[in-house]
Amino acid sequence: MATRRNHTSPGGRVIISVVLGLLVLAGARIVQIGVQNWQQAEAAVRWSAVPGTITKSELTTSQERIRPGEQRDGQRRGTYFHAEIQYEYSVAGETYRGTNVAAVNEMLAYATSDAAQKTIVKYPLGSRVNVYYHPSDPQVSLLEPGNAGGAPVQIAVGAVFLLVGGGFLSYIWASARRSKTS
Repeated sequence: MATRRNHTSPGGRVIISVVLGLLVLAGARIVQIGVQNWQQAEAAVRWSAVPGTITKSELTTSQERIRPGEQRDGQRRGTYFHAEIQYEYSVAGETYRGTNVAAVNEMLAYATSDAAQKTIVKYPLGSRVNVYYHPSDPQVSLLEPGNAGGAPVQIAVGAVFLLVGGGFLSYIWASARRSKTS
């Protein structure tokens, strides 16, 4: 039976380990941010609510560069749709403006205009809404307490980084130990 030898030099193994270690750290940080956002969404259920008014409700688009392996029909850019919602509310006589519908608005980009349009229809310009604000920082607000928005995606992406980086890191060091003992 032939044995497989590890051809990675010790220096190469260190470089690969550093890169994979950074991937693991990035994954851990992304998971941490996702969990914090999810906790904020859940905590917002207990925040105080005040009446507010929608001052902006528009469909906007952004162009994102598509990686070569993900191109569809030869397109180099993809269009994403966003529901841009802005609202105004007052706490203790001071007026504030907010833009957060959910705890993680940054992740709310849609592949179709129909999906973004649903949010716009839900929050038409001039409509009255309940605005939930953080009791110790009234500038922090949102419209949908309990809606974690993109937090589950953040947690999933971070977990993939952790698993892939950690898995390859374990494999590299286990194979290095095996090659030392052979």
